[in-house]
Amino acid sequence: MDAPHDAAGWIQPMDRPLDSTINRLKFVFPCRTARCGALIEFAPAALSEPVVECPRCGGRAEFHLDGRLTPQGRLTACPMCGCPELFVRKDFPPAIGVCIVIIAGLASIWFLRSSPSIAYAILAGAALLDLVLYLLFPKVTVCYRCRAELRGVRLNPDHHGFDLATREKYS
Repeated sequence: MDAPHDAAGWIQPMDRPLDSTINRLKFVFPCRTARCGALIEFAPAALSEPVVECPRCGGRAEFHLDGRLTPQGRLTACPMCGCPELFVRKDFPPAIGVCIVIIAGLASIWFLRSSPSIAYAILAGAALLDLVLYLLFPKVTVCYRCRAELRGVRLNPDHHGFDLATREKYS
């Protein structure tokens, strides 16, 4: 089967079948039970029914993919809470990024008096490491309302980066 071409002759990527998208989905969301706070991680394809149980408190949560996942594998709303407002971010632990910045900053301050070139090289190395990590890590879709992290879906062009004003609506 040939790949489809657009009017300019460029090859367009073929959309994945919905079944293969569902097999790759992986969700992480905080338990909704009061005072539990556990993170529940599951793959919808591994479940026989659309209900997930918290491993800590036993609380149950439903998820719905019907009408929220396009045939192309893009989310239009959160499967956990139904919120249509989702954002995209890099799937990288922010604490590690902060540690890299702090260590590079302290190391460059340490070397600044004795060897400024080493101090600047450390800062450049940290920036290069940040760029490499940025390019290597995939993006994850996150729900503003319930903070569910939705992995394995194709990125929806309607979902952009984090917006504080939108987040404040759900606080």
